[in-house]
Amino acid sequence: MDRHYQAAKRTRADIILKIPSDCPLVDPRAIELVLTTFLNSPREVDYVSNLHPQSYPDGNDVEAMGFSALELAWKEAQAPFQREHTTPFIWDQPERFSILNCTWETGLDFSRKFRYTLDYQEDYAVIKGIVDHFERNQKTGFGALEISEFLSAHPELAKLNSHFWSNSWYQKERAQLKHFHRIYREDSLT
Repeated sequence: MDRHYQAAKRTRADIILKIPSDCPLVDPRAIELVLTTFLNSPREVDYVSNLHPQSYPDGNDVEAMGFSALELAWKEAQAPFQREHTTPFIWDQPERFSILNCTWETGLDFSRKFRYTLDYQEDYAVIKGIVDHFERNQKTGFGALEISEFLSAHPELAKLNSHFWSNSWYQKERAQLKHFHRIYREDSLT
């Protein structure tokens, strides 16, 4: 959190767009959707994401927040997971902050179907397989839909990292998150 806050303060940013570095294949359309929603909301918002609840495949995490919300979180957040992950202090208090969520415009929910975030060696193998495929076919401008179609056609690749769902930090901090149910449907926790 301190790195985000200090960078935003130093650059006098009004809006902070957070895209984790472990999401190398984030869909540019997801970024545009979250940012456009933040900028064009008919009411002032503190935080917009595509994570609460998720619908995009894992690896498309996009969050936008106003500087004042980040600054308040920086001043008040105490729990180590809040400091490490920057935004839980904000999104776990919808009674205190104005929060919006964007769902995948396809209407699909692939949040627990495909994973191309980079945490484990198996994740690297999946991401490498995706990149190799699109590079080999000289395809540029691919996003979540095209990647999902490719992984659907190659279930053996998608299966390589499918066992990591329960290792989410959300799961580990579940008892401390007041609004855990906004992140995961209870029937999808296994």
